[in-house]
Parts: sequence; C-alpha cells; structure tokens
Amino acid sequence: MSAPNIVNVATINGSTAYQALTNTNDNALISNAASSSTVYKINNVFVSNVNGVSAATVTLSYRSAANAVTNGTLATASSGTGYRIAYQISVPANTTLQILDKAGAIYLPENSSISVQAGTASYLEVVASYETIA
Repeated sequence: MSAPNIVNVATINGSTAYQALTNTNDNALISNAASSSTVYKINNVFVSNVNGVSAATVTLSYRSAANAVTNGTLATASSGTGYRIAYQISVPANTTLQILDKAGAIYLPENSSISVQAGTASYLEVVASYETIA
C-alpha cells in the first residue's frame, strides 16, 4: 500500500529512537517496514559526543529499504542505497549537534529507513523523535 494522505489521517503517534554508537558500522536508527500503511515524519535528530577529550564524526543517511531496528541495540543497515543527509560532520567533545529539526523534517515512506554511522566507536549517542502517521 502507498503512504496515507497526511491531510486526512486517523492516527498520529509520537515516538523516540535512540542508540549508543559502539561501533563504526552504518547502523539502522528508524525503519518503516514495507506494507506498514504508515509514513513517518522525522522531526529531530540529536547526536551527543559523550567523550570528554576528542571530536568524532557522524553521518546520517536515508535508505531506500527498511532495516531491522531495536532501540538501544545496534543493527547494521544492510540493505538499500544510502543517501547522505549529513556526511562526516564533526561533533566536538562534550557537545550535542542537532542534525534535523521540524523546519527540515523528513518523511520516511514504507520500506525505507534512516541510518547513522560514527567515525569513532563509543563516542556518540543519537536520539531522534518522529511521528507515525496512519
């Protein structure tokens, strides 16, 4: 099924996704399954560098296929072509970077996902808020 008409929807539910990036793989963050009959509106993505000494880079990508996601547990984004939203942006030590906000929200249709990759393992944590629209 195609994505719902977002002007006349029955349900909008808010959600939050989060990951501690303990590796340098391209990890699935938010995923909208094929045939979900929903569209996700990604409102905010925050990346915090919890290392007190060094900067680390982050890459956020839109993927043209859904990937397995469990909050707090990393899963490699193994399918779909990745299109960079933010590419290797440096996040200084002890700071938080807002990559997306509501003014630049992204819609995630069925069978697509958002993935995130750290340049250095165990330096970055990511939190994203989104709405499931059905």
